[in-house]
Amino acid sequence: MREASLLLRDGNAYLKIPILKDWKGPGVKDGVAVDINMAELVVGKDHEKYVRIPTRLEDVHHYKSLA
Repeated sequence: MREASLLLRDGNAYLKIPILKDWKGPGVKDGVAVDINMAELVVGKDHEKYVRIPTRLEDVHHYKSLA
């Protein structure tokens, strides 16, 4: 329990007693890591199960710097 307080409203007295309950949030069951680089995009669960997708961001950056 937390600190109780006495409230006075419209000539009535109310005793407010907050009660803490044990609350368990949703647990994490599975996750996916995403790494975005200039050369590639890597999506995977661990070092054995992953996918590398090449990007052309380096080319875009190069052409933008020339413009």
